[in-house]
Amino acid sequence: MPIVNIMKNKKLNNNNNKKLSKKQFYEKSLKNQVKFNIQSFNKKIIDVDKNKNKAIALFEISEFSFDSDMINSLFFIWYQDNTMPKFPIIETDGTIENNLELLNKYYDEGYRYFLGFSRSTILAGVLPWFLDHPDVIGISLSSGALSLAVPKNVYRLITSLTSFSKSLSIISKNSTNVYYIYDNNELITRDTLKFLENDPAVKDKLKSYPIINESSYNVPDLSNFLAGSTPDDIILLAIYEPDLYSNLYNEGLFFGGNQYTIIGINLDIYNFVEPCASILDKKYFEVNNIFTNTSLFYRENSLYTSFDTLNALKMIEYFIINKNIDNLASYDGTLEFNEFKDLKYSSYLFNQYIKELISFRNYSIIFEDPLLGNFESFFV
Repeated sequence: MPIVNIMKNKKLNNNNNKKLSKKQFYEKSLKNQVKFNIQSFNKKIIDVDKNKNKAIALFEISEFSFDSDMINSLFFIWYQDNTMPKFPIIETDGTIENNLELLNKYYDEGYRYFLGFSRSTILAGVLPWFLDHPDVIGISLSSGALSLAVPKNVYRLITSLTSFSKSLSIISKNSTNVYYIYDNNELITRDTLKFLENDPAVKDKLKSYPIINESSYNVPDLSNFLAGSTPDDIILLAIYEPDLYSNLYNEGLFFGGNQYTIIGINLDIYNFVEPCASILDKKYFEVNNIFTNTSLFYRENSLYTSFDTLNALKMIEYFIINKNIDNLASYDGTLEFNEFKDLKYSSYLFNQYIKELISFRNYSIIFEDPLLGNFESFFV
């Protein structure tokens, strides 16, 4: 994933070599074959687990939420490896109020390890509760807002936005303008604007366009915003309605430079038609948190899992049996945390859209290694 990104546009091959989307794969394999059902699954787990040192997931269960991929990932991993810790998954409706109510309810029932709070807006809203309950531990898989890089008892399996600064200086070095198009309704996107306004590499080049609602996606306003741009300029995307954006290129919008989704939902390249497909050919990039050091289990199943669910499950296992997570080997990347309990070392993989392939190819990677330092590599 990018700094915080939902990857909903991969095509998968089943045993018959028929292409399936990730959503179709889970519906076919998990719902029809494995027959996992959240309600019956929860009842089974709750009936068995009577101890006072237990875990629970608080997720926003809807097709387009941050958490839908995470839930599917958990079910897939549990099916593949029955030694992984299992726990109930509870619907939150995606509101701070419901999250707080559920935290209190399950805390009173003995739960001390909480997985969820994927959106930075939600984590910011529940963080005071965690600070008031020092005997609990939270795990967030994708809340990357810079303002949440503070002392807390919530582990974020994502690096702070400041680690993206080196990547930003590289991709913008030839640009006269850096255009930031962002959803104004999310904490992380507003945090990113503040970060960009102070980043030495782009602060003097920055132009920002807030998405207030669906009407913000229109050709006249965005054409005016991008007026005077050159092919050396770049767009940084932090949006959550990508189809509304990409369709503008079929309605007359044009930009000749590179575009990078750094936050939000990637553009769905399988929905591209002309002229959008040609305009964005070799010009659109996903920026994902993919590491160079991975386990065999991760590599064999990476298409069917999202975010860092494998490491989160092993962390929960260690917490429950009171083992030090510093001794935990990682499935993906270096599992070390800074003083704010955020991932310490970053890795950003740039994937380039290729129209001819109707797919992405690996373009470059910028990563930090605790032993050898910082690297930038290009794929051949």
